[in-house]
Parts: sequence; structure tokens; C-alpha cells
Amino acid sequence: MEHFSSSMLAIMEQTDNMHDCYMDNTRQFILLMLFKVFLNGGALYLCCFKPLWSFFNICSISFALVDLSMTAFMTTTLWMDVQSSHVAMCYIMANFSAAYSALPVPVLCLGILDYYLEDTCAGRKYIRLTRNIVLVILMWLFAGCYALETANATLLSQTRNIRYVVCEIKESRTVGYFTVALTAVIEEIAEARIRDLKIDMTTEEDTKFPIKEFTMPRPPMHLSLLICFGVFWMPYLAVTTICVTLEFGIPAYISVNLLWVQCVNSLLEGVVFWLRSGTVGTYISQYENICLWQAYWDLSPKVTDFKQETIQLHTLLF
Repeated sequence: MEHFSSSMLAIMEQTDNMHDCYMDNTRQFILLMLFKVFLNGGALYLCCFKPLWSFFNICSISFALVDLSMTAFMTTTLWMDVQSSHVAMCYIMANFSAAYSALPVPVLCLGILDYYLEDTCAGRKYIRLTRNIVLVILMWLFAGCYALETANATLLSQTRNIRYVVCEIKESRTVGYFTVALTAVIEEIAEARIRDLKIDMTTEEDTKFPIKEFTMPRPPMHLSLLICFGVFWMPYLAVTTICVTLEFGIPAYISVNLLWVQCVNSLLEGVVFWLRSGTVGTYISQYENICLWQAYWDLSPKVTDFKQETIQLHTLLF
């Protein structure tokens, strides 16, 4: 798991004796978590729909509850003396960041497993609900055990003209790699499509026969669904990619959030929708999601062309 996370130092306090300046960053950390809690509320309102028995919705609710708990624990340090508050804050941040850094890979794997087993629990919703609740609890137990084994909650002191009291916390590489790779794939496919359109338009302009009307070619289904995904999620992916590229240190308990969880959910939802559209058309039993897959499905050639498109995309990828 060490390959999926890295360490950073959070400055708890800094003292400049030469200029008689002292700064305590405890309140800033609490404000950052309060911002995440409000962000969770917006994400839950926009992205979490029925049925609640899906893994990603249960996972999102658990994330929101854990974030509330962490914020409450951090707030209690305001009533402690300075030294005790820094020790307590470091313990909270170190352990929660380590736990969050261990979550992305299990979330991805269990989300894929839930979609794979979806049909086996058709008509048995309570079985699926119970299974996913158990999986989410086991996921958090695993993250907690990992945090207890790897977190370093010891305050460190560094002096570089200014005395710093720092705490080692974890950041998630998995979220960074995932968002950068996904953004690169979307941009590459979009640029390839634009090049193809330019070639088609140039070819038609070079023909000897006059063209009465130019008809925009209908995009393949996987491109339509990719556009649907990018319309909503590209702002989030772009901001995260910029932060990773510029090497902004983001703690794992901030970067692993409900926006990332629902982004993964939408991606898997689109892949499942695309795979099943070849046999059932607009997958009617597909449950509601922020991305309007059915609307963008109508942009593309219908099911008769799906098998040929699947073979072409499989050849392109492999």
C-alpha cells in the first residue's frame, strides 16, 4: 500500500522569534474540513440517487459520516491548551489521512465487484443492501488497521530561521494517478475525433460534386457516452489534474472525497451502460445517475452497429 500513498508535512505552528511572530494553523485545518463537509452535502444532493442499496451510495454515506466525525474530533481540540491541542490534532490528522489513503483501491475493486454481481441479486434488493453494508464496514476496518500500523502521530520540530512544529500526514497517489490518466484519455479521444472530423470535411470539400448540405457524422456510442461523462466531470478532473501537476500537497482526507467516489461511479456506470446497450438498447433497468446516458445514447448509431464498434475499440485498445 505504500506505493499508493506518500507523506507530507502539515505545519501545526510556526514561530519567528526575530520578528516576534507566532502562527497557529489549527483553525485553518478545521475550516478546511468544514468546507469538505459542505462539499459532501452538495455531492450527496446532486449525485446520490435511489436505489440506496448500491455500493457507491452506501460508500458515499459512510464517507459523509466519517468526515462529520473527523470534523467533530478536530473541533474539540479548540478547548484544549496549545500543546495538547497540537498533539490531539496531529493524532487525528495522521490517522485519518492514513486511513483515507488506503481507501481508493478497495473502493475501485468493490465498486467493480458490485456492478459485476448486480444481476445475481436482481429481485433480492435486501441481500444486495446487506452485502454492500458489510463490504463498506470491512473496507473501513481495513483502512483503520492500516492507519494504526502506518500512521506517525508524533509532532516534529524543524528550525529554518523560523521554528516549525509539523505533523506527518498521508496523501493519496491513487486519486492523482486516476484523475490524470482519465483526463489524458478523454483529451486524447476528443482530439482524435476532432482530427477525424477535419479529415472528413476536407475530403468532402475536395470532391468534384457540389455538396448541397453538410451532415455532421454521428459519433460512435463510446464517444457519445464519453462526452456525457466529460460534460459533468471535466471541471473536477481539470482542477484535480492541475493540483497534481503543480504538486500541491493535498491530504488524503481531502482528496479522497465524495466527488471522486461519484466520479468513479459515473465512469463505471457509463462502461456498464455501453456494454449492455449492445443487447438491450438503452438499458432500462439502469438506475438514475448524474450523467444522462440515455440522452447521449441517441446521438450515436443504434444497436445494429454496436458489435462492429466493439470490435474496433477492442482492436484499438489491445
